[in-house]
Amino acid sequence: MSFFRSHQKEMLDGTEILWPEYLDYYYLMCKKQAMGEKSFYKELQNDPRSTDEYIFQNIMCWDRLPEFEEMEVVMYIDPAIKAGKKNDYSAITILGQHRKTKQLYVIDGNVYKLLPDDLFQVAIEKLHTFPVDKIGFEVNQAQSYMKQKFEEQLWKARIYTPVESVNSKGQKHERIISLEPDVKKGHILFNPANIRYNNQVKDYNRNCRFDDAPDSLYGAVQLIQTVKSLKFYDRSLLF
Repeated sequence: MSFFRSHQKEMLDGTEILWPEYLDYYYLMCKKQAMGEKSFYKELQNDPRSTDEYIFQNIMCWDRLPEFEEMEVVMYIDPAIKAGKKNDYSAITILGQHRKTKQLYVIDGNVYKLLPDDLFQVAIEKLHTFPVDKIGFEVNQAQSYMKQKFEEQLWKARIYTPVESVNSKGQKHERIISLEPDVKKGHILFNPANIRYNNQVKDYNRNCRFDDAPDSLYGAVQLIQTVKSLKFYDRSLLF
């Protein structure tokens, strides 16, 4: 309670409570921990959850990452066409794969309601933080124009990481549920700090309102298979 009171502004950012005078956010989160997620959604959210409907019921998180030098790292950007409250989220997934074990790590995953220029600045900040080898940018519909603007922003920021256009094909639901075996077996580990992103993954079902996080994750998993590091055994041969 003391931690919550000290950080209340940050912890309530992005939350929405139907009747805060009756059941506030702190009380509801304590009940969720005490009851467990399934009981909480059934009793307090009127949203009973069937294992058959919710594909990713139990996701596993990492407690420490390997060194970046031991991984291939990609960024996948799925931008929303509009940034209004009722529109889809934009999603950014930074995924790492350990070169020896092939274990996949969601290094950083987030969803945003931002205008394109603001989203691009968020992505650029992440590129300054993480050693990304390749960027995938979804270009369905009008997003191809957004990719061009993003590349212009990268050039201005003196970032020369290659950006690949991705035109997603097939049924989105089929793409997303293909991740289920790797998520269930822990071949994909999630960042425990990415609460909103993780909740979108766990809440995914065929009729869910938002699917931007799991769709972005699928794009990142596909993208990382195309990355190969250049290994120079004798750099003097280059000169």
